[in-house]
Amino acid sequence: MKKLLFTLFSAYLFVQCNTAIKTKSTQETVVSPLADTVVIAEPTLKDSIQQIRDWFGTINRNAEAGNYERLHHEIKTDSLNLIITEFRDKGTKSRKKIVYKSDEPGYDLPLRNPSVRVNGINREYYYWDDRLFFIYEIVETKRDSINETLENRFYFASNRMIRWIEGKATIERTDTLFKKLDDAFASQKVHLLQPYDYFMVYNGTKTLFSDSKRELMGAIYKHLHFTFPKAESIQTVFINLFKNTYVLEVITEQKSVKETSLFVFETSLSGQAWEAKGELFARLPKSEAEIQTPAEFIYYMIQLAEKNDTLKLRELIPKQGYETHVTVSIGDVDTPQYDKLTTVSKDTLRFEHLGFPFGLSIFEYNPRVNKFFHEDGKASITISGGGFSESVYIRKIKNKVYLQRHTSLDH
Repeated sequence: MKKLLFTLFSAYLFVQCNTAIKTKSTQETVVSPLADTVVIAEPTLKDSIQQIRDWFGTINRNAEAGNYERLHHEIKTDSLNLIITEFRDKGTKSRKKIVYKSDEPGYDLPLRNPSVRVNGINREYYYWDDRLFFIYEIVETKRDSINETLENRFYFASNRMIRWIEGKATIERTDTLFKKLDDAFASQKVHLLQPYDYFMVYNGTKTLFSDSKRELMGAIYKHLHFTFPKAESIQTVFINLFKNTYVLEVITEQKSVKETSLFVFETSLSGQAWEAKGELFARLPKSEAEIQTPAEFIYYMIQLAEKNDTLKLRELIPKQGYETHVTVSIGDVDTPQYDKLTTVSKDTLRFEHLGFPFGLSIFEYNPRVNKFFHEDGKASITISGGGFSESVYIRKIKNKVYLQRHTSLDH
């Protein structure tokens, strides 16, 4: 029965969306998007609405004809059933339609009646030259045991909402809720819109917002699923003691080759909203020779430590061995109470001799890692907290990375 209702609902969505916005014939030649400085007013408003309808028709006709690349992904957990389908042009990929269906409770926009319970969202996002120009949505609600649906059409130009049709009624721009919705879209804090940035690179930090910590975690997962629509697996692999650092591992497969990436998100309460700042920590190199950054070396070492692969570990040690220097200074003293320098030979070295926690627990201490190897090939990794500091020093020579020495300071 549920499957039948879903099929009928999808058909209804398709018919409503195609009958509500009438379009011209299929031409791809269009005028440029309006500049951000343009103030939308009649007759410019009328021209903008017609342009949006033309773009809408062009994208849908190409999607239905199979001219666009199609990406599909489903996220199913105990609390979430999310279906994401993207249609995008095969050239610039800047013209796209994204269909978003979720049965997750909650809604990310202001409601006319805040007391209703939202049980599901079905949205279609439309982009031209990577700029959002239209959203069509049906929102499934429940109030006093009565199931209802809300239907909205949002039109955008210059990154602002220029028209809102609620059901069959065009809402005046002087309406209080119109202004609230426009501000919500412009604030960039609408978590369902955020995933469409489509990039997260080294030194590229992504910021997400949500009303609660629980919803924030959902926003993080959705963002990664949108960034990696063909991901085989996205899972949280580490949460620190204070539950403000989340480490997630993403596994994708392209042309039978698996790629694994590690992302780190730091969460905090920002005013009345929860905020998460995340970035790609490293991609897992297939072999030692493919290590390009110190962070990739850490990820490689984490994998070796999990497998307790001492043979590959010893390949990372120089001929002269591995040096550890431990110093303990308690109180304000000129001479440390303990100061010991040890060299472990390459042939006998094991992971416990490293003196450094090469494991996911490293993220308990917010590790400081050089983004790149210096010109001389050297780099360092440092963790600290609670009166201690640990550093490990590595060096890349040609395509080989060596573990050189470790220092530990307790005070």
